Amino acid sequence: MNPLQVMLFSTIIKFEINLLKLCMDRSSEPWMFSGGTIMKFENTGLENKKADLTRLDEVMLSHGLVREGQWDYERVTYDRKFELKEGVFYLRVFGYAAEGDVGAHRATIQLMTPLLGKHYYPHGVEYGEGESFPKSLVSQCEKTLNEIKAEIDQFAE
Repeated sequence: MNPLQVMLFSTIIKFEINLLKLCMDRSSEPWMFSGGTIMKFENTGLENKKADLTRLDEVMLSHGLVREGQWDYERVTYDRKFELKEGVFYLRVFGYAAEGDVGAHRATIQLMTPLLGKHYYPHGVEYGEGESFPKSLVSQCEKTLNEIKAEIDQFAE
């Protein structure tokens, strides 16, 4: 890796760690990040689910959410990209290993509250104040999350 790639990777990791900490907050108040309110999908039922990593990967992928390189040994991030005229948006579902090891593909994942963010080149995904999310996109994300929950309910704790 060249120095620019190392710096970019380090910045992304710090951002993801801070966002993960925010996701773990169980307060009922709107989450604040970088001075703004985060678009989150509350009460989907996903945040109460623990599921086998392999089966979770299959379900998420069948709904367009990919894990790819978005994991470490203790956490996962599933992303679905939406390219609209209003911009590029990402639906993100975070999780952490309640048991096991993600790298060994033997883990039980505790899912967390899904988020929706807008991508800004070259900075990445923003969840801050002033973000505008098209209603059709929000509806599509809610539908997708409901379908995912229905499938996960069949095998999750």
